[in-house]
Formats: sequence, structure tokens, C-alpha cells
Amino acid sequence: ASLNFGVIIPNHSATNQTVGGDSSFSEIFREDDIYAASEFPPYPILINEIRFRPDNQAGGPISPTLPKVQFNMSTTAAKPDQLDATFDQNIGADNTVIFNGSLNLRTGFITLTNGTKAFDLRVPLQTKFAYYPSQGNLLLDFRNFDGSIPSEPNFINNVGGADGTSRMFTSNPNGTSGLTDSGGYVLQIVYALLQVRPVISLQSTNRPATL
Repeated sequence: ASLNFGVIIPNHSATNQTVGGDSSFSEIFREDDIYAASEFPPYPILINEIRFRPDNQAGGPISPTLPKVQFNMSTTAAKPDQLDATFDQNIGADNTVIFNGSLNLRTGFITLTNGTKAFDLRVPLQTKFAYYPSQGNLLLDFRNFDGSIPSEPNFINNVGGADGTSRMFTSNPNGTSGLTDSGGYVLQIVYALLQVRPVISLQSTNRPATL
């Protein structure tokens, strides 16, 4: 069994919950959120779950069902606050569907000792994603095809500002272009260390030795 770790991105949100609920989980929507590689550990990771945090102004506990959603992850050369207005221009070559189908989200609105809400809105990945921070930033593409049942307005915590994340969005889940701003989902990413094979970066050469 692998040992799991967790990282909160943007990292300042670990102790600072900016008020700002996001409606994309309750409405028909498409959103791309980018996270700077500097927000992650400096080594390859295998992402196996993502967790969202409820907004601190929403009411709860709640248990909405999203009948049809799709999450993708990819490694991108795009940068926060510099996303192209066309979705395909931001998505990386390793684009992977990590979840597709019906999703039930449960949150107890548990307040932690630092005043923020617990990350208890869980999305276990159907396909794990191998992420190499040295190769680019992380892009999360989310499509909500049917909204949520019941409709729970603005219950996902969102953050804005120059903090290593930004986003683009549209009310069309199959849209090809959208609007951009400096907001983004606050995530807790659950991961395991990615086992990589050792490589020879410098070939050995003959060298004289004095006996």
C-alpha cells in the first residue's frame, strides 16, 4: 500500500478562507483552473483524489448530487493570469479524464481550529494522474452538464488574487472559449509519491588514476 500525502493549493488558503462561493457545481458550466507548479512538492506525484472546501457563507450540511460531470487534468505550459481565451490552447498533451459520471458530494461544514472549513467534498479519481511539476503547471478542466440536485448556490470555496491560480469559464459545458479572471477553486490534492526509474544523466568516462 502506498502512503498518501496532501497539499492545499493555493497554499495561502490553508489558513485563509477568502469569502467567495462558486456556482459552477450547481449550474451547467465549464471551468478551467490553472495552478502554478511552485504550489506543489518539487518531485513527481501521483494524484489519486481531489477535495474541495465549502464556502464559509454557505449553509449546511448538504449532500448534492451532480448527475453528469467530467474532470480532466493535464500539464500545461500556460501560466496563471495568462490563460488563452480558447480552452484547447491551454490544455496539455497529457490531457487525462480523471472522473466521468455522477458525483455525490457530501459536506458537514466542519469548522477547523484555524477558522476555515474542512476539505470534505471529495472526488476520488477513476484514473490517477501522474504529475511532474518540473514539466509545467497543472490544469484542471471541469464540466458540469446538468447542474446539481438539489440546486445549491455558491457552495464551493473560491479564491482570487495573485496567488498562483486563475481560471476561464463559460456556461456552455461543451464551449470552446470563455472568460478569464484571477479566481480559482481551492483544492486539497491527495497524492502518493510517484516511483520513477533512475536514469543516467551523465555517461561515465575514462579517467587516469595515480597509484
